[in-house]
Amino acid sequence: MDAKVLEVVSVSFVLTKSSPPGIVIHATGRVPSSGWSNGRLSPYVYLHPPADGIWDFDFIATAPSGIALTVMSPIDAVQAIHPSPAWCKGVRIHAGSNTMESKNADLDESKLSVLNWVPYPWATNASTILNTKGAVTQGGVDGFPWSANP
Repeated sequence: MDAKVLEVVSVSFVLTKSSPPGIVIHATGRVPSSGWSNGRLSPYVYLHPPADGIWDFDFIATAPSGIALTVMSPIDAVQAIHPSPAWCKGVRIHAGSNTMESKNADLDESKLSVLNWVPYPWATNASTILNTKGAVTQGGVDGFPWSANP
């Protein structure tokens, strides 16, 4: 069963530098027991864009179906939307007991390292790449550090 998480702890909102721009939202929260999974952000759908330019999301997760410890547990969710609506200036995340808002002006530079990824094999460590059929492996003497294994 899906339900709102108990509490939102933090929210970050980043406008990407792509053309057209997109947004990446990262929310962390707390749930009332262990075993919660699949944390995600469910966007509100508007007939007309909100006047304040803030997009609302519900922070939901899948509750445990079996026995669970009654201890506050962390949960997080990441939502990437591309392209972002032109009217979107920030996000508001709703949980069971609170609401938290983040705007592009609230950008924390220390959180950008999470988003600085390159979807190519040379951005990863060679020891983490498995050498299986079609996998990328560490290269040879051609000056390029990677080569494809046919």
